[in-house]
Amino acid sequence: LEPLLKEERLGLSGAVEAGEAARIGRLAGAGVMAFGNFSRASGRAVLAVRLVTVETGEILGSTVERGDVTELDEMAQRAAEKLAGALAGK
Repeated sequence: LEPLLKEERLGLSGAVEAGEAARIGRLAGAGVMAFGNFSRASGRAVLAVRLVTVETGEILGSTVERGDVTELDEMAQRAAEKLAGALAGK
């Protein structure tokens, strides 16, 4: 499992294509993977996340959360709640 986790960390760094990340997900037995990015500027933050099926690449749900950089936990919680709803609908 450690080699897969190492590859996943590489993918999160932006150094791996989404198709390669999906391959890693299949190797790990995942049915759905979360992809996203985070940026900040002038005290503001943007968190974008999407859920993608490993087999087909279908986007099950996505969200973009914006807020103050001090609100990162709340932004992540809102994103998780929205995406959990997308999974529940499948």
